[in-house]
Amino acid sequence: MMHCTEHDHQIPQFTPTSEDDNLRDHIDVDNVEIFNSKFEPRSNNFNDFINNSLDSDVDSTIVESDCDNQILLVIPFNGPVTLYSIIMDISSSEGQPKHINIFKDLDSSFNNFNTILSRTPDQSLEAFVDSGIHEYPLDRTRTFKSIQKIHILLPDNWQDDEDLITRISYLEIRGYAKDSSSRKGTQAENTKVFFKPPQYEALGNPKDHKKNETAFQMLNI
Repeated sequence: MMHCTEHDHQIPQFTPTSEDDNLRDHIDVDNVEIFNSKFEPRSNNFNDFINNSLDSDVDSTIVESDCDNQILLVIPFNGPVTLYSIIMDISSSEGQPKHINIFKDLDSSFNNFNTILSRTPDQSLEAFVDSGIHEYPLDRTRTFKSIQKIHILLPDNWQDDEDLITRISYLEIRGYAKDSSSRKGTQAENTKVFFKPPQYEALGNPKDHKKNETAFQMLNI
């Protein structure tokens, strides 16, 4: 099990994002790789999973860990992007994930657990322990500016039990791409963090929470 190294867990100052910042159309979906995972329903794929954020009529697709609790996602983009945040729902996991580790622009030699676990993440986020969808802000000005690919690693859980299954029932990546018509959220003013309030349900429909923009709680940093 990976132990936390000495890196900054604090949430960076953050400009609020919106649904217009969704980078779904800029993900190179055909080249996404997910390790130690399976989809539920099993007939679905990453395209079905990521489309949960767009189509409220599709059946919910989740990513579930296979042999143990760890999941590694490798997500390339069609061109350079600046990342603002990652929005996830991991609350249906058997063991509540503890860290979300993000790496930028690694080559394919890191597409396995042995090498990725030996590397210090570019940003490590401490996962919320309550239910629902949460937005995790990234360092857009120094770290995740004009990048081509990210690795997202869920290495551990609060129970310190590698046999407990990890589930990702919702994932959205927000940011800015040069060919995007949206430039919202690129200001550098003093900022606030927005996150979803807890949703106490086993596997809620992410679309129901996502579209209720007024339900965001606001935390001044």
